[in-house]
This record gives sequence, C-alpha cells and structure tokens, in this order.
Amino acid sequence: MTAPEIHGRFLPSRVYHRWKWAVRLGLLVIPFLILLSGGLSLYLSPNKYRSTTLFSIDQGPPPTELVQLVKSRNILDRTTKSLELHNRWNVDNETAQTIIRENTTAKIVPGTELIEVTVTLIKNTDARDIAESLPRNLHTDLIEASRKETQAKANEIASLIERSADTARETAAVVANLEKVHGAPPADNAAATMLERARRDSLLADAEVERLRALHTARLTEDIDSMPSLRIHSAPVMSATPHSPKMGPELNELALQSLGWGLLAALLLPYLLELAIPPLLTKEAKPDAVFDT
Repeated sequence: MTAPEIHGRFLPSRVYHRWKWAVRLGLLVIPFLILLSGGLSLYLSPNKYRSTTLFSIDQGPPPTELVQLVKSRNILDRTTKSLELHNRWNVDNETAQTIIRENTTAKIVPGTELIEVTVTLIKNTDARDIAESLPRNLHTDLIEASRKETQAKANEIASLIERSADTARETAAVVANLEKVHGAPPADNAAATMLERARRDSLLADAEVERLRALHTARLTEDIDSMPSLRIHSAPVMSATPHSPKMGPELNELALQSLGWGLLAALLLPYLLELAIPPLLTKEAKPDAVFDT
C-alpha cells in the first residue's frame, strides 16, 4: 500500500462511512446504556435518614477549629467506641470511622458561632445517635486536653515549689549554724553581718515558696473556671421520613455524561476498528497462464 493510499485510508469521511454502525452505536446505544444503568442505580439506592444538631462550646477553640475537630480521628474514635458502632455494623473500628466521616458534614451557621453537624445514614437511629454523640465527645476531648494542660502546669509549678523549699531549708540551716557558732546575737560585727544576710536570704526563700504556692492555687482555680462548656441549641431527632436526594440535578448530570461518553465513542471507535480490522484490499485477478502441450 503506497503512502497516498495509507493517508487516504484514514480520512474521516472514509472511516466514518466505512464504520457507520460504530458511529450509530456510539451516538445511540452507549448513551442509552449509561443512562439506563445510572438511572437504575439511583432508583435502587437505599433511602437515607438525616439528623442535624446545633451546638456551641464556650471558652473553647474558635468555631473554625471546632468544625475541623468534629471529624478528627480522635473524636471519631471516641464516637465509635461509645456507641459500639463496630458491633452495630459488624465492621472494624477503622471502617466505622470511615463511614461516619463520609456521611457527616460540619459547618458554621452563617452570622453566628453555632456549629451545625449533619449525619446521613440508612438507619435513622444511627444518624440520630451519632449526631448527638459527636458534640459531646468533642466536649469531652477538649475537657481532657484542658485538664492535661492544667496538670502539666501544676506539675511545673510544684517542681519550682520543691526547689524553692530546698533553698529555704538550706538558708534556714545556714542561719541556725551561724547562731550556734557565733551566738544570737553574735559579739563579732563580721559574724553579725553574716547572720543578718543569712536571715534575709532565708526570709526571701520562704517568701518565694509562699508565692509559688499561691500561684499554684490560683492557676488551678483559673483553669477550672475556664474549662470549655458545651451548649446544645438543637438536639438531633430521629427522622421520620428518609432524606431524598435531588433526583433532577443528578439525572441531568447523568444525561450529560452519557452524551459525552457517546460522542467520544462515536469519534474514536471507528478509528480503533480501522486500526484493528483493516479493510480487505481487492486485487485484480490475473488470467490463467496457457501452457502449450
């Protein structure tokens, strides 16, 4: 086959004329099959129930951070274990967390600091229980984090108190030793000066111990008063009717996708067939050779 013949073989007019049935298949059959299968999938998909709760947390992180924390791994783990979802759904803990994450939305109500959590699941009881449990587990997690921080600060101050108390005992021992050696008051002026300095150091050490103890008490009281508090503004209820997705937009999107795939198939399928199954080339039959006997 010569070069002009090869070039002419792949002309669109020739290819599409030669494979008319493939073009019709792409434009008609493939979109119909895609639309039919997608429509059946939407029709047969199980109904889901939706439960929504509104909450806020006073003296806690900002709402933008709370929205991120609602679906964090730690909160999902708490929710899964508290509701024993792995037993309800007969799945492992990781799968249960994934199901919650994929079926839960959290957002800030515009113009407020309220957090809206929505859970959409096949069982209405599961949707209600999870929507109720997520804010409470988030609050519990924040309380425990605040307590750990408070305990860490208390341990740090307690360590400072212990070191200051050791210093106070050492200075008191110096004072007692000076009084024992030089008397109280000492007759020597130099010894009297040393004793006066030692007494002043002892008083300062005792004052530092008292200051740190007061700071420790104030810190504990302040942290207790500033613990995050949960406020539920709208408790979730068990949905009586299933949440129906918007079938119209989904069908329109499905129709556009089916037409797109059909057009692509109509454009590409003839060329693929042309490459895979080249047309038979006819050759002129040569006359039989005549042999003289």
